[in-house]
Amino acid sequence: MGRRVDENEMNEGAMEDVDRGDTGPDEVAVLDEGGPGASRPEAAPVDSGAAEPFDETVTSDTLEEDASLIRWLRKRLPGQSGNAVRRLIESGKIWVDGVVATEPSRLLRVGHQVSLRWNAPRADRSHLVGPKIYYLDSYLVVAEKPIGILTIPFEEDHDTLMDRVRRVIPKLEKRGSVPPLRAVHRLDKEASGLVVFTRGVKVQRDLQEQFASHTVERAYLALVQGDVSFEQQRTMQSTLVSDRGDGLKGSARASNAVGKEAVTHFEVLERFGIATLLRCQLETGRTHQIRIHAAELGHPIIGEPVYVRDYRGPLLQSPRLMLHATSLGFVHPGSGEGLRFESPAPEVFASYLLGLRRGRQPGRAKPRRR
Repeated sequence: MGRRVDENEMNEGAMEDVDRGDTGPDEVAVLDEGGPGASRPEAAPVDSGAAEPFDETVTSDTLEEDASLIRWLRKRLPGQSGNAVRRLIESGKIWVDGVVATEPSRLLRVGHQVSLRWNAPRADRSHLVGPKIYYLDSYLVVAEKPIGILTIPFEEDHDTLMDRVRRVIPKLEKRGSVPPLRAVHRLDKEASGLVVFTRGVKVQRDLQEQFASHTVERAYLALVQGDVSFEQQRTMQSTLVSDRGDGLKGSARASNAVGKEAVTHFEVLERFGIATLLRCQLETGRTHQIRIHAAELGHPIIGEPVYVRDYRGPLLQSPRLMLHATSLGFVHPGSGEGLRFESPAPEVFASYLLGLRRGRQPGRAKPRRR
């Protein structure tokens, strides 16, 4: 029977696959008089751990809103690729307020001091373990998707969650072959959380039937704009169409419209006045379902880039879409055992929540005009 994969095993098995820390002389940029696109060879690491900052210390007080470290650096380094900037961070060359920062998704706030230290020793990369694997056996694998990548390959994109999981499984199973994986469901590129892949056609069909019969438990954390009007729980049921009449996917206004039924159950977990944390239970799983239903409730998800057209209040800003697939439960196709997995809010999401709990005011955009 299968097993749940612990973090120690992930560190040992997946570290071999993550070799993104080396920063080559033609891949890094400096923020000095040479301009944002200037390149410079890397100095040799020093044993003492002491490091001189580069020509200037860059401050983030020019930010108009909070942003992730990689997002802000990419704006500062427009001539560099995303991978080059990520390697710069993960190799330990970026320091925030005097402390090395190796998490690209770290939330950067107005006033943080950011410096690039060429002589900084190579960072401890033990946390760079590729995708987090929650469960693995010969039938299926449950993994956690980060934001910013697709669930499955599309056209020329081959750095998807499925690709990353396929690369790490042989190391966990101590064998050289690359296993076939099959998708059963997917998450939006902007969302994070739990995903299950199968390793055979029969298992895929079995799980697809569970999804189709709505017996799979799927719950999301969603942080939405404003204080929701309902007291504790609310269910949204509608027919989703590809064009609701204004070019956006949404709920049909006509009762006889042809579309797909969508049902989302919302539960209030925490209120902040300017925002509300919801648990969203999916009964169906349509594309953008939670995002659409939240917006149609009058409270779009914070960080929502599309379904905010009808929102008239001041929009809280965030470095990511505040939507995370936190719970996944289903019956194992081979053993009949009930499996359930929980994924806590990732770092940026949790940090944002902590700020709200402490009374911090996130950046706001001006209200939209009618």
